[in-house]
Amino acid sequence: MRYLIWTAGLCFGIMSCNSAGSSKKPEEGQKVIKYHSKEIGWTISIPKGYELIGTEDLDADTKKGLKMMEGTLGTEIDASGMKYLANFKKNQFNQFQSSIEPFDTIADGNWYEHDHMLKVLIFETFTQQGVSVDSSETETVLLSGKQFQHYTISIYAQDKQVILKQDIYGAFLNGYTFGANINYNDSAAYKEMLQAWQSSTFQ
Repeated sequence: MRYLIWTAGLCFGIMSCNSAGSSKKPEEGQKVIKYHSKEIGWTISIPKGYELIGTEDLDADTKKGLKMMEGTLGTEIDASGMKYLANFKKNQFNQFQSSIEPFDTIADGNWYEHDHMLKVLIFETFTQQGVSVDSSETETVLLSGKQFQHYTISIYAQDKQVILKQDIYGAFLNGYTFGANINYNDSAAYKEMLQAWQSSTFQ
């Protein structure tokens, strides 16, 4: 469940900032970094000009989202099994996030129902916080032979202008729920992150 909780934390963290975010300049001769998850057999290359997001920042965003969603549900959420995977950013507003969490279809139920519930939950959480948001229809997409549920969330400022978009992908792989999010407000950065995501591979 936690990958959408974390998404909510990131969104509210972004919207509380007044600056446009600052990019970290790429280092000269920067090497392409590859990340591999043995749990789901996934490999992705982090684009040049992007920096890895530290665990402290990830934890802070997760806690924000967790607190807000617990308010929506009226109960505590146990998300202790979540593991961060590849997480990198161009700047504050343009980030790629991914994580996994064990999912037992016997104990936890149907994964697709679970994924739909998360979409509804994040929408309701934003709405209760007074945030204008909408989402696209969920569609099934293929990536390196794996099926993903995909939809896009748009977040609006008070003047009805879009301030952030999120491409959200989810899949059930090797006993894990796997989530990948592309958060962006810049089309060039979006294309770079989308290319990295679409070029990633699964064994």
